[in-house]
Amino acid sequence: MLDWIGTVVTGTVGVVGILATYRSGTKARIAQSKNLKLSINAEDDRNKHSEKRRIYASFIASAGSYVVVERALAVERDKGSAEDRIFALRCELKDAMGLMFKVLAEVRLIAPENVVSLAVDAVQRLIRSNELAREFPEIRDKLYEVMRADLGEPAHGHIHAPELAAEALER
Repeated sequence: MLDWIGTVVTGTVGVVGILATYRSGTKARIAQSKNLKLSINAEDDRNKHSEKRRIYASFIASAGSYVVVERALAVERDKGSAEDRIFALRCELKDAMGLMFKVLAEVRLIAPENVVSLAVDAVQRLIRSNELAREFPEIRDKLYEVMRADLGEPAHGHIHAPELAAEALER
């Protein structure tokens, strides 16, 4: 008379087992989905960091190129060089300034406010300065400092690095 109890218990155990397997599979899929999202986010963060580093380096390099061309133009003017040489250097200066503005636009898109503010100020100072060879190392070093901080790089002590290329042109 109680023969049906075994059948019911066996059926119940089977249904519970199926439900447990389904629930376990669902949890595993959710965990995999979360892990995939974390992995994608980590990769995105690494890519953004690399892009920011590239833009910062390009900005400092473009500012340095502007200084070198500007100093070369000033030296050639002081020497009384031919007009075609002066014209060629003015064209180079225009190109260097255009590149500096292009990279400044990239900095403005990717950098925090303190870095953007300093970069804009640096460009304004470089364009208006009559003492580029003297001022650029200070501007460049401050840019390095705030850009390294934004990238999470440790600060290092002051490294004396004058604007050698510009100084060499003036000799």
